[in-house]
Formats: sequence, C-alpha cells, structure tokens
Amino acid sequence: MIYLRFRLPFAVFVALAIIVGGANYSIGQNLIAHWTLDEANAPYADSSGNNINLFQDTNTTVAISGAGMAGTAAQLNWQNPPGIATRLFATNTTLQTDSFGFSFWLNPNYLNQNDNLIAKEMAYNSAATNRISWQVHIGNNNGSATEPIELIVYGDNRALGSFYGNVESVTNIPLHVSMTSWIHVAGGYDSHSGALNLFVNGIQTVSSNSVPGANNSDGSPLDIGSGKNGNDYVVFAAGTYIDDVQIYDQPLTAADVADLMANPGQSTNVFAITGISHLNTNGDDTITFNSTAGMGYNIEVSTNLVSFTTAANVTAAGHSTVITLSKTYVDQVLGNTPRSQLYFRVQQLSATTVFGNCD
Repeated sequence: MIYLRFRLPFAVFVALAIIVGGANYSIGQNLIAHWTLDEANAPYADSSGNNINLFQDTNTTVAISGAGMAGTAAQLNWQNPPGIATRLFATNTTLQTDSFGFSFWLNPNYLNQNDNLIAKEMAYNSAATNRISWQVHIGNNNGSATEPIELIVYGDNRALGSFYGNVESVTNIPLHVSMTSWIHVAGGYDSHSGALNLFVNGIQTVSSNSVPGANNSDGSPLDIGSGKNGNDYVVFAAGTYIDDVQIYDQPLTAADVADLMANPGQSTNVFAITGISHLNTNGDDTITFNSTAGMGYNIEVSTNLVSFTTAANVTAAGHSTVITLSKTYVDQVLGNTPRSQLYFRVQQLSATTVFGNCD
C-alpha cells in the first residue's frame, strides 16, 4: 500500500507498508467504510471519512435499534408484511474492491441455516448458479442444533458456477435460540494471492481451497442482512443484532482482529506511517504512525534503503504515535555529510515493517 503526501514546493512524502514473515500475507488495509449503527434508524452514517451511507431497503422489514456492543446496534428481523427480512445496503465506488476485509459484532436472536449476515451483490444474472459475489452466512451442513459461520467467494459469477473458495469457522453458533453474548466475526479475501481467512471470537480458520482472481468490483451494492440480484431477493437476513460493521480493502490479520476485539467501536490501526514533516528551519523531522497501545517500536533511518540504523525506541501510548527526530541526533547516527534523501523505517516489534521517505 502506498500513500503519497505532498507539501509543495518543498517535499514529496511516501509511506510503504510491507509485511514480512510467512504468517502474514497482507500488506496492510485501507478502511473503506465503518458503520457504528448508533443512529435510531437508517440512513446510518459512515465514520471512515468516505461518506458511504448505509440505507434501509423499504421493501424489507425495518431494522430496530437496540443495545449494542458499543453504543447501539441494528436488529435484523422479519415481519409480515413486508415478508422479507431486513436488508441494509450501500452503493459507492469505494466499495468496489476485488480484495476485501470485514469486521462486525453480532448478538443472535434466532438463526437458521443459510441465514445471511453480510454480502456483496453481483450484476443481475438469473441463470447464475450462485447469484451473489461473496457472503458471510450461517452454514448449512452440520446437521445439528449448531452451525459454523462461513465465508464463501463466488466472484461476479459471469462464468456460471464460478467459485474462489470458502472457509468455515471452528466455532459453531447455536440455532433457534436467543443469545446473551456478542460474537465477533472478521476475515477477508485477497484476490491477488487467493488467501481467504475467517475469525470468530478471535479463532482463525484459513481456507484450503481458495484461489486468486475473483472479481468482486462490478459496481453492485454491499448488503447487511438480506441480499439481492437485480430485483430478486436471493439471500435472507439472520435474526440478529449487528453492530460496528467495518469493511476494508484487504483481509484482516490476527493482530488486526485482536485490536478490534479489544476496542469495540473503533477501527483497527492500519500499521503505516501517516505523516512526515520536515522543518526547514532546523532540519528536524516529525514522524506520525498508527500504533497499538503498549506495543514497542523502533524508528530507524537510512540514506540508501539498504542499511538502516536505529535512531529511537518508543512504546506507544495509543492508536497514533508522534515522534520528532532532531537533525543533530540524526547526524550523530548517520554522520553530518549532506544528505539528498533520508528514509525512515518504523518497525513494530513483530512481523510488520513500515517505511517512510522524506526527500
């Protein structure tokens, strides 16, 4: 993921997030939408900054506001009339990504096999085997009073019967009962690598049959609850409260999920340098990066991107950390020979590394 930050005419700033280590395949995520669902009714505002409102399908049962995991939540439910369970939907170009990640909390009232939680629609195709691009739903093959949660990816299904993988949770959820506890669900799919994962209450399962290449970005809406293909309702909402729905452009990692579970109502910190400022008056540089409270970080410097030297250590106190390196101190680390470029690397004391460059 590359972020360009311009402060003309003096500098161009670049930050690049890189994942190392076999367990992590994501290079970081952008938050696309975050619906806290704290409003009494739709439309629900997007707190991500992308202004993607979530609307009520007026042909379906109106969502009910109730106590949430953080603030209030929306209850997906069924009434007759209208006879179709709640569908909340959002349509925006920013939602059109082939790779995706998600996070939400649910508190079931009454679940059935195949009930839908969230889904991405596809363009109308009544002949398609599966008329939806991807979905997170209640499973249908356990044969008992409980079922796993399943993430399944079909892509836009222009080729009939297309399938890009699925994964079921290790944790099973009781059917046909009202639960008192909240359940956290997260995961996603990487269209480049084919990696597909699912977390339920922090326990991860990874798909063994997923493949790259799914097209999930054909312009169709994202749904919470019931879902459509054209004018046809093809998946139907679970009976549950749902809260704190977040959509990303890459799958979430175990560290992301742990952060989200520990901080309901907040989005996960994409580990990236979010700003670099250079003071021409004295040559000091201020670096701002996303962080996790209590986590240690090394701030390193380089003039060639080949060898880095640690310039500072810091333990984060919150979700964003700001540190200023004086020119005098950097000169002590790298020498006082004039530098045409200076690179910064913030290294979390785990498997993730973030680079920043100040020209």
